[in-house]
Amino acid sequence: MAEDVQGARQGAGELSPADLIERSAELKAQLVAFAQSARFDRWLTPLLLGAAGPARRLDQGEAIRLTDHFVLRYRLPDGSTVVDRFVAGRKDLPPSEREMLLGWRDPVEGIFEIQRKDGDAVVLLNLVDDMEYRTYSNVGRSQRTCPMVFDMEDSAQRPPLLEPLFHAGSKIGCQPVMNLDDLRVGLGDMKR
Repeated sequence: MAEDVQGARQGAGELSPADLIERSAELKAQLVAFAQSARFDRWLTPLLLGAAGPARRLDQGEAIRLTDHFVLRYRLPDGSTVVDRFVAGRKDLPPSEREMLLGWRDPVEGIFEIQRKDGDAVVLLNLVDDMEYRTYSNVGRSQRTCPMVFDMEDSAQRPPLLEPLFHAGSKIGCQPVMNLDDLRVGLGDMKR
């Protein structure tokens, strides 16, 4: 979940940002369960099967990305999204939670550089729009996939790059990726 550093207002009677972050984990779980219910199966299942291809294989990260896209951005035949329908059906939600849920329809996309840790947040610089965003984990220490691609010249760059994520309570797994030229160089070094 990202929020513009210049944003974040708290009005009278509304939940604090910390309370909203905690509540967002519960709401996201309810929202995903709603999206995976039978009422949306005719739209979600073909998306997942299409991505799985003829081999019918879909890794967890891609399934999460597709489900997230379906929940927040996929337009149903009436033009609404799953999150629109979820919020419309939940009259019990206070205005701050409704606003937060509907705000998820417009995720910030870009290439991000980790700037610093600030309290419970990690501040990221979006290299596309040149704006800073405060990001918070709303899943605690549970596992969630967030693929990130970094161009590192040396594996020694990993600790300073990943350190802010550890402080945010993240569990980190690194998967080296190389192109064919990198592979040839690496295999050539192994022969020596």
